[in-house]
Amino acid sequence: MEAPKESDLPLPPEIVTLICSSLSKPDLLRLRLTCHKLNDVATPFAFGAFYLRAYGDSPKNFTAIAKSVHLRGYVREITVDTNVGPGFEYESYNTYPFPHGFFNALPYLRCFTKATRLHLRFNEYSGSEETEFGDDVVEKWPFRYRILDTVFHCVTGLWTNSRQVEIDSTASLEAFEPEYSDNESDFVPGYVIQLEELTISNLGEYNDPDLASSIAWHKLLSLPSLKDLKLLITMEKAWTRDNYMLYTEKYEFFQTLPSNWLSPSLTDNLRDLSLYYADYWGWFPRMNLYDLSSLPQLKVLALGNFVFSDERQTDWIATVGHNNGSGGLEELYLDDCSILFEATQVVPLTGDKYPVSETFIRAMERDNFDGDITFYSMRWHHVLSTWREKMKGLKTFIMSHSDWEAIHEWQYACRKRTCTAIMRQEECSHLTEDELNQRACHNTHRLFNAPAKDRILQLYEPESADKYIDGAGMLLRRATQMQYIRYELGLEGTPWEVCRTLRHGEPDEAFAPEDETIEKDDAAYELLMATIQNRNSGKGMV
Repeated sequence: MEAPKESDLPLPPEIVTLICSSLSKPDLLRLRLTCHKLNDVATPFAFGAFYLRAYGDSPKNFTAIAKSVHLRGYVREITVDTNVGPGFEYESYNTYPFPHGFFNALPYLRCFTKATRLHLRFNEYSGSEETEFGDDVVEKWPFRYRILDTVFHCVTGLWTNSRQVEIDSTASLEAFEPEYSDNESDFVPGYVIQLEELTISNLGEYNDPDLASSIAWHKLLSLPSLKDLKLLITMEKAWTRDNYMLYTEKYEFFQTLPSNWLSPSLTDNLRDLSLYYADYWGWFPRMNLYDLSSLPQLKVLALGNFVFSDERQTDWIATVGHNNGSGGLEELYLDDCSILFEATQVVPLTGDKYPVSETFIRAMERDNFDGDITFYSMRWHHVLSTWREKMKGLKTFIMSHSDWEAIHEWQYACRKRTCTAIMRQEECSHLTEDELNQRACHNTHRLFNAPAKDRILQLYEPESADKYIDGAGMLLRRATQMQYIRYELGLEGTPWEVCRTLRHGEPDEAFAPEDETIEKDDAAYELLMATIQNRNSGKGMV
């Protein structure tokens, strides 16, 4: 059948463009083959985003598009995923198929000069040679350093062949067989990619001295164009929770997070900031939000698993975004964040009642699990009342619990629906279970604003999964809001205990350290939400 001529197309160009914007990538690639006009319309959509995987033909295709002057100019969004695909099981002692093609393709990122969004995805298991899982963890610190520093050199225009040789020499990956080629004839060294968004999944909780000394890393975090930063920090792997708590790297990492990853050169321009950790943080390991700058332009803030114990932390939230044009933060998301009300911990604590990591580690090394009980007086109604009074620009506030753990059946049901929706896409039908789980649960730091739900999803409910393709959103139930948490040293498994009861078909059981606090918390929450609703409807403050 003869291809239609341009004049045979019955729809105006804007309609064709609208149709193309909703088609899947396989359909767009097929559409390019029909005629010149449809090729011209479909190509920008077909190549607008590229997913670089560490297996199959992905590295070869990535390199081919990078070398195409015509196609690489369409790419606006790039995802770099270290998963090596089917046939290898992480967290095992299987022989790791080192992704040579992926590592050799990565420097071609420098060619995508029109890209504005970059997503880096590591495996959730991290660690070093010195830990008991050194042989089991495949993405150790040097592995991660090589990827990060290569990417940062490409983005900041500092990449050269000789610099790549230095990076590889520093990483010293024994299994890697590097292939170096001359710069592309049309490649202009020194061009800075104007990146607007950077997200990292499973960033290691480790201050890498090699990365810290990288000029490219510091330059990237100073890009005026970078407005959106989203980090999900993973836990170093250990045999037991007690062994994990002895790893000193994480305490230094979180203490220096404000000065390293969130220095004023970056935060002064940020509009969106998401900080998630795979474990509870903020109190122990300690991280002072108030050590950040005031983030004058910030409009959206999302925190995952953060533990509040200090009013300076919550007061800081009320101060950010003062120069963003709205009078303060516009959107606030608290995903499984809690207030600490009681802690059994090694003493002495600091003057503001935080643990001292050195004291804690010395006690653990002596198998000393004795600790003193400390009580904390901050309550959610204190916090919410302050936010209602001071956060004049707040238009969206969600505090709840998302499905990123998949420990309970209802969380597994959320994950299953998301995975089903992803698998229905033709370009994703081949994904491994690891990749599906990463998309479903390791993206909560990116998809925190997915439509929230007000009921527990059940595994066998006959409900369409398509609406959960970007995650099932947070669960807006009372038991997942205004949470309180206690810490007890020596508990088997985890020292953290979130005090909530959440069951399908049963009323939520709110918890607070005192019975009267529940009523006060509920009243403060309702008043804050009413204030936000009135503000959004143009009625002003209550």
